[in-house]
Amino acid sequence: MDRITQDIRFRQSLLRYAEKHGVPKACRRYNKRSSYIYFWRARWDGSIES
Repeated sequence: MDRITQDIRFRQSLLRYAEKHGVPKACRRYNKRSSYIYFWRARWDGSIES
């Protein structure tokens, strides 16, 4: 259960950073591909449930 929460918090912080600073900077900071960020960005509405 803790692992799921940790993954969700990581994704949420990544998406908030990408929203504020842009996807390229988020890719470099979190060491993720842009396709990963765009994939989750399309599904995220700002809440932890999404």
